[in-house]
Amino acid sequence: MKYVLSLILLILFSCNKDSTPEQALEDLVSSRFKASSRDDVLKLTSGNLKNQILSMDDSSLKLFLDSEGLKKRKLDIVHKSCEANKCFIKYILKYDDKRSEDLDFNLEVKKIAELIKEESSWYVTDISNVKTYINSKKELRATE
Repeated sequence: MKYVLSLILLILFSCNKDSTPEQALEDLVSSRFKASSRDDVLKLTSGNLKNQILSMDDSSLKLFLDSEGLKKRKLDIVHKSCEANKCFIKYILKYDDKRSEDLDFNLEVKKIAELIKEESSWYVTDISNVKTYINSKKELRATE
């Protein structure tokens, strides 16, 4: 009986992993590349970002969540600066954009995410763009 109880407790505690700022950011970025809903994204956000998502009308939300033709390649955390309940993470997100048959892009965006800890979980409260690099795999024809 002791072994069964110990095994049950071990399973319960091993499934309850502590939230980290990096994991919260990764979860939000990954949700953007899946067919996610407003509720999916709201569960991962707080503060300013959550308010912006809540205030979006249906057409703006559809554009925000549209990930068809986008493929995440890599998320690199460049720098992390944390205090007790607040973190700033500078990261580079690399992804492919194949939404058009005529164009094929590799994109690399550098961003800064602000995260806060509420209770025992981390939530993304703001994301700022720093730099965007776009590499076209095909020739661009600007005169057509």
